[in-house]
Amino acid sequence: MKVVKKKYFTLLEIMLVIFIIGLIGSALGISMKGSLDEGRAFKTEQGAKQIYDVLTLELAKGGKLDAVLKKPEKYLARSGFIKDPKKLLVDGWGNPYQIEADQSGEDIRVVSNRFYQFQSNKKHMSKREFSGRFPWMVSENIGHEVALEQDLDPDAFEDDE
Repeated sequence: MKVVKKKYFTLLEIMLVIFIIGLIGSALGISMKGSLDEGRAFKTEQGAKQIYDVLTLELAKGGKLDAVLKKPEKYLARSGFIKDPKKLLVDGWGNPYQIEADQSGEDIRVVSNRFYQFQSNKKHMSKREFSGRFPWMVSENIGHEVALEQDLDPDAFEDDE
């Protein structure tokens, strides 16, 4: 009868496998960071465009620009196109959009400074290229940290007209 000797992994072999798994994991983590930023940028771009489109539609239906700028969540909810306006009013990085009038005072701008920073730093996009590609997001304050608090309380959905 032949005796079978069991072979075990040595501590060195186990440590080497764990080290290799750690290297692969860190490489994946670094590449995922870029993918997460791309996802945040996509969410921000699409959200800002959707807000712009719905609020512009509400203005075309007879809404007043000052009222729309004061309580955008009310007009988003009233449109029937948006399921959760409070969620939509936050960009991909969790910051509230700045919703303001353009220079002429006749149109709306939906601004996210983090999105602008992402486009200028990661995509090397100039302000001119940015304004050509995202005209609904161009503002005098773009690129500057402007603290603008959005009023997102439930009472904002009451009719004040």
